[in-house]
Amino acid sequence: MDDLPHFLLLLLILQRFDDAKWGYFTECSHSGLKVEPEAGLFTVSFVADEQTGQKITIVFYPDDHEIYLGTTLIGRGTGVIGGRVGPAPDLTELGDTSKLREGNDLVVKIYWPEERRTSEVEVLKKAKEYGEKIDFIGNHIPEMVCHRDPNFLCSSTKTIRRFLGLQTDGSRRLRIIVFRRLLPIKELKERDMLTAYLQCLFCKHDGLSPAHLSPIYDPGHFCLWKKGIHHGDISLGNLMWDDRRKVGVLNDFDLAKFADQAGASGQENTGTLPFMALDLLSEVGLRGEILRRYRHEAESFAWSLICLYYATMEDEKGKNRTRNPHPLLQWFQDWNISRHLKMGLEWDDRDVAGIPLVHPNTRELARALHTFWMKRFNQQFPKRDLGPGPRIRQLFGRGALGTPQAPPPYQEPDDDTVFEDMLAVHELPLGSAPLKEIEELLFKMTERFQHVNW
Repeated sequence: MDDLPHFLLLLLILQRFDDAKWGYFTECSHSGLKVEPEAGLFTVSFVADEQTGQKITIVFYPDDHEIYLGTTLIGRGTGVIGGRVGPAPDLTELGDTSKLREGNDLVVKIYWPEERRTSEVEVLKKAKEYGEKIDFIGNHIPEMVCHRDPNFLCSSTKTIRRFLGLQTDGSRRLRIIVFRRLLPIKELKERDMLTAYLQCLFCKHDGLSPAHLSPIYDPGHFCLWKKGIHHGDISLGNLMWDDRRKVGVLNDFDLAKFADQAGASGQENTGTLPFMALDLLSEVGLRGEILRRYRHEAESFAWSLICLYYATMEDEKGKNRTRNPHPLLQWFQDWNISRHLKMGLEWDDRDVAGIPLVHPNTRELARALHTFWMKRFNQQFPKRDLGPGPRIRQLFGRGALGTPQAPPPYQEPDDDTVFEDMLAVHELPLGSAPLKEIEELLFKMTERFQHVNW
């Protein structure tokens, strides 16, 4: 033991931790959250104002319905817990907690975003405002029920930063948002999954177009971008399916920002490592010094689909689950390793031999997307051609093999060009059975896109 006195001091401090200091849900009189651990069912509730101004009580279950619980000393520390409009049900009548989960039609998102960022609430309100005028945007975003920013002494990390004499620029605050519950698209079978994926990327509206008298298929995510709402964290976990509205939804706008705003401090706005665009996986990119473009988010959709194809298998009960060990685990570990593995991804059959993949027909689309984005990256960062080697020059002379030609200068494509290219690269792999019906969806989106007046 190199430093026994400080180790013993640490043990003495930990011995004096109460439940709150250990991170358990405990009631704080100023937070507005009410904790009831003795009711036979551990519940937390709070009263929030809906956008209509009506007060409602939301109840959620930290012990019995943890959908996602991120434990971390840094970052947003996001937790997602199942809940419902109160009061809490009687567990003795339900019989078991599985029925409790089935009845929870809401999710309560609890996290610590940076204070200086525009609130996710404000971003979603603006998106909803656009959606009231443009129907397909309204179908594309998560449905926010209510929200609350608890206000008490420790609801902001600014308190401890000031106490320790640290800068408060990167301070965070506690935020709670309640959403209608969604399903991950990785839980869907192939045709439904691809439909939901395309709806997240391009979006679908079930109304009728006066001009065409046919279903309208519109560029939903692209429209959000053109309207100045940049999601900033396109990843597999954020591609969802709304079973109630029967539509794909792009979820989790807590890293989103308006186009005219700067990002958060440090690496807060880098996104999720395995799904980031290749040129962002660099020291310059991670420092936030590369201008975020539409193509970065479009490329993240491609990596999400590729990961979904490789990593999702069917278990003995016929349910989708992630392969274990995860075949792309190293994508999550380091930006440099992640970029090189994504660039060197191979598509031979032995990669998935003997594995009952859930989405086998997605292979050609995933491969086409990988080829497309690798070609674009190599155009932006061509490999250096050093010309003939010294032995060749000695035998044939410097000019015999010609002077190496420099590649043409890279030109950054505009957003409309990227979007049209994305439509095109999706069409061909979906043109054969059994995915022919999904190709028709793309044709209708292409037709509608030509009539959109941006």
